Amino acid sequence: MKHLKGTMPDEVVTAIVENVKKYQIPGVRLIRWGEPTLHPKYIDIIRQLKNVGAIVHINTNGSLLNKEQIKRLVDVELDSLKFSFQGADEGTYNEMREGGDYKHLLEKVESLYQTRGEKVKPYIQISTTLTGESVEQIENFKKDVEVKCDYYNVRYTQLTHINGDNMKIDEEEKIRNLQAQEN
Repeated sequence: MKHLKGTMPDEVVTAIVENVKKYQIPGVRLIRWGEPTLHPKYIDIIRQLKNVGAIVHINTNGSLLNKEQIKRLVDVELDSLKFSFQGADEGTYNEMREGGDYKHLLEKVESLYQTRGEKVKPYIQISTTLTGESVEQIENFKKDVEVKCDYYNVRYTQLTHINGDNMKIDEEEKIRNLQAQEN
């Protein structure tokens, strides 16, 4: 499946907002096949959807968020935001997210949590997928994030579909070990 590259054109945004209003669609999730914060007008899109009565949720890797955007997300009363992590600590996260910065992302989550203050919006979620972290790494991750969000979940990346017997890479044994952890 091939996806178009670029941002959603204004006329598509307008059509979506009009349909949300016309059909009284209760909620819109800005997720999948791209990072919503890449769109230069993503906060304005959220505002438009909120103005027609929609509940709005976004998933983000958080890499592009800054203090100004965080304040605007709180001000627009975004309903829910999920930060997508990979890994459970600085080493495993940075390994999975090329150019990522685990500590910087945790700071952004905390900034959103602090900026929101006593308000209930946005509801802050953190989700991570694991590929072989220790129990200690996982427990430390939970301790790091539980005080910065309303909900978090930790899941293993599903690798059972990979046939390691046919692989000709140095990582073959690692994949078998990861698959064994899923069972």
